[in-house]
Amino acid sequence: MPFFDRLKKKTRNEQKIKEHCNNLVLQYVQHVETLRTDYLPDIFVHMPNNESFLSHIATGYEIAYSLLVDYHKLKREIKTISVESVWKEKTKQLDKLNLEFKHEFDRILLKITRGHEELQGICQECKDWHDKDEYNYNELISKLNQFKMPFDSTK
Repeated sequence: MPFFDRLKKKTRNEQKIKEHCNNLVLQYVQHVETLRTDYLPDIFVHMPNNESFLSHIATGYEIAYSLLVDYHKLKREIKTISVESVWKEKTKQLDKLNLEFKHEFDRILLKITRGHEELQGICQECKDWHDKDEYNYNELISKLNQFKMPFDSTK
């Protein structure tokens, strides 16, 4: 493929990725406006396109995604606890994880909404638009292949 054709294709794909990511962030913002919860990690459970959005978080923001996974693991654990003192302690830990996640996620969203960066990462929908010669393409695909939703999406 001639150089200028490759360049045009790359530019077209970069535009598709940008529009896709902007759309995911917009869907997130619109979804948040409809909810009333202090627990940010719970917002993603019923969010439209949550799998695509969370794939981007998992592959592009390791710390935030790790906090999200830990939050949902602890939330499932708390449902099985019958001793009140243990339940209270675990609930405090859950509140702490919620605040840590909220802080990390707000930092990410602030960068995106101020235009300092695009939504990072990759999902099944946009993976074919990424340049396979990008320095981190294989790493992103590896993370995407390992991605699992942090919560049971059937509930």
